[in-house]
Amino acid sequence: MATNVLINQENRVDEAANRQTGRGFAAGLPTFGKTWIDITFLTILCAVLRLPWLFIIPISKAPDEGAHYWVLKFIWNAHRLPALADVMTDPHAAYYGALATLSYFPHLFSAHILRCFDPALAFRFGSVIASIAAVIGAYGIGKELFAKSRLASYAVPLFLVLHPQLVFVGSYTNNDCTSVAVSSWLLYLCVRMIKYGITPVHAVVLGLLCGLQAICKPTGFSLFPIAGLSILLSMSINQQSKLVVARRVGLAVLIAALVAAPQLLKNYVLFEGDLLGTRTMLRAWLKAYGVAENMYKWPLIDNANWRFLLYVTFWGAFGNMDVLLPGRFYKWFSWMMGLASLGYIYAIARGVMSGLAPIIKRHRKEIACFAILAISLAVSLVGTVISSAFLNSAGPAQGRYLFPSEAAIATLVVGGLTLLGGRFSAWHIGAAMLLLASATVYGWSMLFLSYGFSLNIFR
Repeated sequence: MATNVLINQENRVDEAANRQTGRGFAAGLPTFGKTWIDITFLTILCAVLRLPWLFIIPISKAPDEGAHYWVLKFIWNAHRLPALADVMTDPHAAYYGALATLSYFPHLFSAHILRCFDPALAFRFGSVIASIAAVIGAYGIGKELFAKSRLASYAVPLFLVLHPQLVFVGSYTNNDCTSVAVSSWLLYLCVRMIKYGITPVHAVVLGLLCGLQAICKPTGFSLFPIAGLSILLSMSINQQSKLVVARRVGLAVLIAALVAAPQLLKNYVLFEGDLLGTRTMLRAWLKAYGVAENMYKWPLIDNANWRFLLYVTFWGAFGNMDVLLPGRFYKWFSWMMGLASLGYIYAIARGVMSGLAPIIKRHRKEIACFAILAISLAVSLVGTVISSAFLNSAGPAQGRYLFPSEAAIATLVVGGLTLLGGRFSAWHIGAAMLLLASATVYGWSMLFLSYGFSLNIFR
């Protein structure tokens, strides 16, 4: 009797979720009509902005591209994954050889279909493909959270399209772009789970995305606790049965394990138990370059130089992080973020004066979604501090370590500007997009004047 009641309850929850979402997880994805037009436009714009960068950046002026190229060239020529002996034979260039190779799949795919180009150049198109996938995931988040404002919903993916540092990273070979793409879709799924509950399809997709994230760049691991917290919020807000949720989470864990296990076992066998490859990476790095003096003292976040480098390398630091935008751009980025923060303060103040309880009850799902995105940014920042401490002697602060939360940052900025209200929000969102576009065009012009245009990246 109790079992029948539980099954009926589960069915009612699924039916309610399906009524709200149209066709389960597929609702809100590019299926027909205006959505296809939006996706097509964003895809073209994303590619058009990145391709001019792709043809002007020498490999020596793209951070670590030589090391990424070594991995891809090895796989392309040897038709197998590198082993420990391969990495330690050439540690100056091969230190990324032990890391998970899923991040390079788009690059291998692009080289396979673009045989008219030299593989070194063709690999770069994989970063463009992954960037487009990230933009589409952000488009889904915008549609879910800003359904009443086309401008705001469109501004979220446009943020990813126009962000100058993301444009730069999306135009050369690296393992960041694939991680950003998987992260954007995982954040989109978290938003949908909070709004509509955890359906069986959500569980399958969650397992697939978490499995893929586990074998992408380790900076993306910061989203695992976000996925877990989203499940708890979804179960509470949508009043789903604990047993039902447990079964679906179990399914997700099983799928994630099946997706990630082959890569992790490969690393365990080929790299002496180094599941993630990070120990081997550092071992190769130290063999090649020796032990450098630590750049920062713990805790890193109280170091003004570390904070400055993190900030400028997130927004725009090109070449080998030695080509910066004019200082006024970074000040304007600060103004944009300050205005967004002011929007949240203004909304909270209004809520306190009018009574928070009814507002929270009426908009609890949207508030939970924004809270999970804010927590995502906070966890990514903690992960960035940990990564910088782990690689303390290997380089400066890296703003791209925050990229797994890029879609969250975009949504939080647009959301804050929207909360300013009325014409102010529209003007400020438009100004923010114009600022990003201007910085991207200016950055490209600086690099073009320095490097010129060429199909040969080895120059």
